[in-house]
Amino acid sequence: MKKFKNKAIFLDRDGIINKLIKDNKTNRSPRTLKEFKINFEIKKYLQIFKKKSFLNIIITNQPEVKRGFVKKKNLIQDGLFELANTKPWKNVK
Repeated sequence: MKKFKNKAIFLDRDGIINKLIKDNKTNRSPRTLKEFKINFEIKKYLQIFKKKSFLNIIITNQPEVKRGFVKKKNLIQDGLFELANTKPWKNVK
């Protein structure tokens, strides 16, 4: 049996990497870049995982696309590469 050397942690984008939007009595994914707010508290955990040689992999299922509120071509991805690599967040607002 072949052993794999890489370890990885999979993190969901909405609610973990970025903050959910409170909309009436429910929470939802951001629909615009203006609504997209990074959860800066996750940075310390990404650094810990990286220090322990884990690959940080961000996933997303984009429920707002399925519901018809966002088109696939308009998905919000800005700033995630900086966050995933735990580099200084120069361009993240």
